[in-house]
Amino acid sequence: MNKKILYFFFLFMLFLNLHSADFEITASVDATKIGIDDVLIYTIKIKGNNNPKVPDISQNKNFKIAQSQRGSEFSIINGLSSYYTNFTFYLSPKQIGMLKLVPVSYAYNGKTYKTKGFNIEVVKGRIKASNSNRRMGNRGLRSLFDDSLEDAFNSPFRRRTQQKQEIDVFLKTNISKQEVNKGEQILFTIYLYSRNRVSNVNLISDQSFPGFFQEWKPLDRQIEGSNKEYNGKIYQVYEIREVALFPTKIGELTIPPLKFAVNLYDPYAFAFSNSKKIFLTTKEVKIQSTNFKGQFGLTVGSYTMNLSVPKKKIDINEILTVKLKIEGIGNIKTVPIPEFEPNPFFKVFEPVIKRESHFSKRGVAGSLSSEMTLNFKKKGAILLPSLKLKVYDPYKKKIIVLKTEPVHIIVSGVKETNESSIYLPKEIIKTKSDISYIKEGKINQNTTNYDSKSFYILILLPFILNLIYILKIYLFDKYIKNSSSLKKRKFFSHIHKSLNEVKEYSEINSIIEEYFKNRSGVELSELTNMTMENFLVNLKISDSDIKLIIRIKTESDLAKFSPQKIDTGKMVSDIRNLITVFKKIESKV
Repeated sequence: MNKKILYFFFLFMLFLNLHSADFEITASVDATKIGIDDVLIYTIKIKGNNNPKVPDISQNKNFKIAQSQRGSEFSIINGLSSYYTNFTFYLSPKQIGMLKLVPVSYAYNGKTYKTKGFNIEVVKGRIKASNSNRRMGNRGLRSLFDDSLEDAFNSPFRRRTQQKQEIDVFLKTNISKQEVNKGEQILFTIYLYSRNRVSNVNLISDQSFPGFFQEWKPLDRQIEGSNKEYNGKIYQVYEIREVALFPTKIGELTIPPLKFAVNLYDPYAFAFSNSKKIFLTTKEVKIQSTNFKGQFGLTVGSYTMNLSVPKKKIDINEILTVKLKIEGIGNIKTVPIPEFEPNPFFKVFEPVIKRESHFSKRGVAGSLSSEMTLNFKKKGAILLPSLKLKVYDPYKKKIIVLKTEPVHIIVSGVKETNESSIYLPKEIIKTKSDISYIKEGKINQNTTNYDSKSFYILILLPFILNLIYILKIYLFDKYIKNSSSLKKRKFFSHIHKSLNEVKEYSEINSIIEEYFKNRSGVELSELTNMTMENFLVNLKISDSDIKLIIRIKTESDLAKFSPQKIDTGKMVSDIRNLITVFKKIESKV
């Protein structure tokens, strides 16, 4: 019996060794010298495994994975067939110099295989050949991919110039909870799945959701994608929007569909652009909002509260500033501030309040600080009582009372009276005695000019002119003429005048670009609807004003190629509204 077991074990091990002998993994690169703006094509080829996992190349810290592809290859040589799986990675170098692509380890059937490593020289600029025809149109949209990917990404398609690219792009959403308490935080995230090259994504529907207080996550300048398998295909997945929602009503609430305009890079497009625009819409989501028993009117969130007192011994004539801090997960903007009750021992002046919020892994978090100034009325041991805040913690699912520790303050000294004596120096009065003129002969009063106004003006005029000249050189020319505020007003006057002189609707686009280039500091090649939107969101410009600017810019840009002219009344109205919004921006820049 033992011999049979050993025999089968021997056959099994022999089978594994024969099977493993057919396994191969190799790596190659398309160049060993590239520019910092180029893309390196790194290919890993696997033979002998019909369904291999994706090799892990994350240990290559000198390069950023911009895109990846999976393909297969079947060949027959001398009657023997071979099947290969190719993993192609498009890598962007992070710095200039001699960079290493370290060997990749791959485990298969209990053994670990390694590819060879490469030394890649990275220099300034771009040294790979590029096709200038692909530069046609106003592409400057680099929100998701760098332009340097064009050559690498398009190479698999160059031979199929007569084909149309297959569009495989869709949206998926994720909601952290669908049954929540009123005021509880929900995270709503929107993902873009794509097997195509994406150049730009814009949210074009209203971002206001009735029944919710909302806090949108700030947009990153570049969105990093990740590979994810879905329905047997590998997609690049991007988190394009995330918003924290806080229900303000009880009952069924709706997150409406959101519409996005997605620009796809099309290597077969001609005319004025090499991009194709498609529109995608998310599905409607229902939320059920309720009240936890006894929760009515309470603050919702997971918070801590602390009171800091700088000193506990003080003179009765001094003031004491204490700081209350509340921080945690939730809508910090709606958290009330506990205050000391009126009492005969100390007076509390108007506090200085500061609220800050940010996005964390658990959603919107924030802090609230309140600096309170106290003035004591009596001496002795004065008690600062506990401050209390009642909140509903959705994570613990119960009502919690936050408390600060009571603090004893030792107050000493003698209280000064409010009235104080003010001693002024005695007024010194000088008496003057007139000196009589000694008259020698007659003085003709009609011929003297020393007591006339013109005489004093004539005497003072050189001094006045010199003073004006000095002020011009050392004050106006140095500080006022070149001041940022004066330049700012001059530039806005120029924009205002340019808009008023517009004759065709298509002229507005260049004026808007000139304005945002100056105010945001972003070059025209990188100025997109998304960069403009980010700039305006940071200035806390309203959504309606942002949409107005984006709409006018888009319509003006399209008007260049439209055979129909825009109605003059609409043009005048849009220019007037645009100037109004620009004035709002000027007040915040």
